[in-house]
Amino acid sequence: MRAKTPTSSTRVGRSFTTYAHNELGELVAGKADLDALLALSPANAQALNERGYYYQREKNWQAAAADFKQAAEYSQWIEDPATQQNLHAAAQRGLGFTLIERGRWQEAEAIYQKLLQENPQDARARNELEYIRQQREKHPPL
Repeated sequence: MRAKTPTSSTRVGRSFTTYAHNELGELVAGKADLDALLALSPANAQALNERGYYYQREKNWQAAAADFKQAAEYSQWIEDPATQQNLHAAAQRGLGFTLIERGRWQEAEAIYQKLLQENPQDARARNELEYIRQQREKHPPL
């Protein structure tokens, strides 16, 4: 008996199932779908980003950061420039948010500033930089 190789339709099916679970608020099932998808395609930057967001919801900052770092790395392999830029930016924004939640404002700020250099229209990066500024005003260093 031959082993089955996952097809692109299998991966697409997993992506739709994951999306449906997420939209329905079924986080455990959605994360399980992402784990299965990543077992089939471990360098899938989009799936890594999505799983990073699941980890953020769980406040598992270390796991989220690891997935976002991998997604940023793997996104560089994508041939389509627009897709590559979108997935890389999503990974960087996810990592930046994770750093903010861990109180690592300087590292997060550097990520968001770089995102603005790459795309001056990135309103999300601009908003996060404003949030960091506000937090620093509220909580000045001792």
